[in-house]
Amino acid sequence: VMQRFTALLAAAPATIGDQSVLVTSTVGVAQRQPGEDLDALMARADTALYAGKEAGRNRVVLAPAPD
Repeated sequence: VMQRFTALLAAAPATIGDQSVLVTSTVGVAQRQPGEDLDALMARADTALYAGKEAGRNRVVLAPAPD
């Protein structure tokens, strides 16, 4: 779902006044594991987000399951 969202967003420039602006997104995705609290889940998603930004932006990165 997030890969489709990222592609659609990048394919549809926003118009601001007389300028066309390309908008991209980077998304970190984490699946909640049994017993995992919300703070840990959000931290994993955040880590994935920043990994995506460092890898070049405009992508979806799936967080690995915790050890």
